[in-house]
Amino acid sequence: MLDTTKISVELCKFFEQYKEMFLFKEKYKEVLMSSYKNLSNSSHDFFDKVNLLNIPFLFAYPYKGFEDFQIIDDSSNMYRAGSVDGSQIENFDYVMSGVYDFLINIGSIILDYENCDVPYRFSYPKIFNINEIREFTGLDTFDIRSFSRTELISSIRTYYEYDEALNLIDRLKEGDLLFMDGGLVQWHLQDKPINLKKIIVDKISEVLNKGELRNIYIVGYISGSKAKDVVNCLKIYNCKNNTFDCNRCNDEFCYYLDNIDDSFLFQSYFKVDSNEFVATPIFQSRAKITNIYKLPIYFFYIYNSDEFARIEITQNNIKNVSIITKKIKDQLDKGFGYPIVLSEAHEMAVVGDNDKTNFERIMKTINPEFDLNFTSRSKVLSKKFKFV
Repeated sequence: MLDTTKISVELCKFFEQYKEMFLFKEKYKEVLMSSYKNLSNSSHDFFDKVNLLNIPFLFAYPYKGFEDFQIIDDSSNMYRAGSVDGSQIENFDYVMSGVYDFLINIGSIILDYENCDVPYRFSYPKIFNINEIREFTGLDTFDIRSFSRTELISSIRTYYEYDEALNLIDRLKEGDLLFMDGGLVQWHLQDKPINLKKIIVDKISEVLNKGELRNIYIVGYISGSKAKDVVNCLKIYNCKNNTFDCNRCNDEFCYYLDNIDDSFLFQSYFKVDSNEFVATPIFQSRAKITNIYKLPIYFFYIYNSDEFARIEITQNNIKNVSIITKKIKDQLDKGFGYPIVLSEAHEMAVVGDNDKTNFERIMKTINPEFDLNFTSRSKVLSKKFKFV
């Protein structure tokens, strides 16, 4: 447990040190505002640089410009929203002896506001072992062992989340919203072998294409995004020698840009009241992984004083952004600052302690001779009780 007296002392030290960074951020805030305004007014200089020079870091292409902010209006309740999420049990060593044995649970839901109904709830657990992983990836055991269990779970879970998204698309109607927890851009795949990348990206592309054919608005939602894509546009615009060698740069404003993100930039530049939501300009993602997507991915941010979220969409849905943002705002209002359909999908997917206990009970019932190693479980149980 925390000693409140000692932690108070530690926090005082921490905030004293952070005060310097706060003052540093405030010192350059006006420069930041004017720099973004200059970038907006003379974006041709920015495009000249990115089209002619080699930029060594990630940045974003504006779709129309840097100033297209929109205050989001309220939406009607005449729509349905779906979402899918996943979770896993990856530390069941007392049940599963293999290094690569794990369980994935996919949960999804559709909320129908027009009919005040929940027409669809779904939860699907699946256990993987080394043989199923070999079949899924097309890799031999030696290659699979070059991945950590966490990497494999993340990749396989993503595949099955999008596989369930195909099912949701069939159940949604034209103009409905489908939330994917996290972005459509799967950063964690960027450095994976091409065959593993292709399996998952092909599934994502299948979902995005089917969504466009059915006119379902598929959005990737990243709450509390700390991305720097647009801040990096300012770094490009303000670089004096066009070398973009940030490690050797002595410019204090460039150092300042290294210590802020898009949320700080936009919430400083275009402030809104707590009861309003604003949508930023739209940008094209330039993440390397998107090069093997069948469709380009675009993004914008939605924010108020309490939430800052990155929204990722396909190019075809840019024309529907006004409708999409209204429905996202409605979901945020209903969920007290977080899309309620995402929260409900998470509840369908999450594997809690009671679920883990039931999992053990079922295993023991199915196979009474199965020798469970309860060493790990005893440690977990001991934390739930107080002993004198």
